[in-house]
Amino acid sequence: MPNWCEGSLKVRGTISQLREFVLNGLCPVDWRGGHLPEVKLEDPESDTSILSDGCVECALWIKGTRRHFCKPHFIEVYAETPEEKVVLVLPFKAAWGIDAEDLRKISESYHIDMKIFGVERGMEFCQDIEIADGVVVKSEQITYDDWDWDCPFPEMGG
Repeated sequence: MPNWCEGSLKVRGTISQLREFVLNGLCPVDWRGGHLPEVKLEDPESDTSILSDGCVECALWIKGTRRHFCKPHFIEVYAETPEEKVVLVLPFKAAWGIDAEDLRKISESYHIDMKIFGVERGMEFCQDIEIADGVVVKSEQITYDDWDWDCPFPEMGG
């Protein structure tokens, strides 16, 4: 059983870019990895919002990654205009650690930006990753001399 690096995945783009990522880049799976019905949007034609019941009984595997998942209870994003870039925030976890190269490829495919700060309590490290339209801007692994005191979220992950 893996240790989990947990945090929040922030995905930035226009509503159409985020919709494409949600519908084609996320795959509902059960606890054994079996595929479930695809994510359904409440109004698939809207150019200023994304609304979905997310995945209450499952996880959303991020396609193209080894073992990266998000677990939203619902997905909700609004924009003033179709051209406005907005941020979708998803609870996130990855087995053992976050693979910036896998996420870079996804970012490049969907023309989205991704940012995550993940915490892995078992091995006592954090990862700080930022990717902008397919370019890794930051990919750092952070360790602390005093985990419980210095880590911003010492009880996450593990």
